[in-house]
Amino acid sequence: MKNHLLIILIINDTSVDGVAMIDCGISLQTIMLGATAKGYDGCVLASIDKVAYKKLFKLDAHLEPMLIIALGIKNENISNRNSSIYSKSFSTKVSS
Repeated sequence: MKNHLLIILIINDTSVDGVAMIDCGISLQTIMLGATAKGYDGCVLASIDKVAYKKLFKLDAHLEPMLIIALGIKNENISNRNSSIYSKSFSTKVSS
């Protein structure tokens, strides 16, 4: 089976009162936890071209893109990398 990719665009309805980022965060966490439980990996993207997505999906004026969640199956295995850069100790003292 090939790697599949699912892109989810989270949209805020500005006509509804509330704290959109809190609702967005709860939804995001639930989606990511569910995807992880099913064996998928995800990445959240906040630096997106919101104007372009608004035009692409022909969103009404009160609908604003917020984030994108990309879900799929990773194809990189960290254990295959040079592990020496990951095993350095970060317990060095900070001098004042």
